Amino acid sequence: MAKCSYCGSTIILGGRKQGELRFCNARCEQNGIYLALADQLPADLVQKQVQAIHAGLCPKCQGNGPVDVH
Repeated sequence: MAKCSYCGSTIILGGRKQGELRFCNARCEQNGIYLALADQLPADLVQKQVQAIHAGLCPKCQGNGPVDVH
């Protein structure tokens, strides 16, 4: 059985497809647009940005890092 590319729920019948991605409903399909955009970013660029944020100042208190990135 297929799983929703956004929320991970099992899709028993139907669902919505966008390219290779499959979604359980219209809301997940809309949110899934970000997945398609994220796939276009080079992994090394993303890793550099994550490292820069992690090593930077806390966005709330401006204190020294490391910043916990979620």
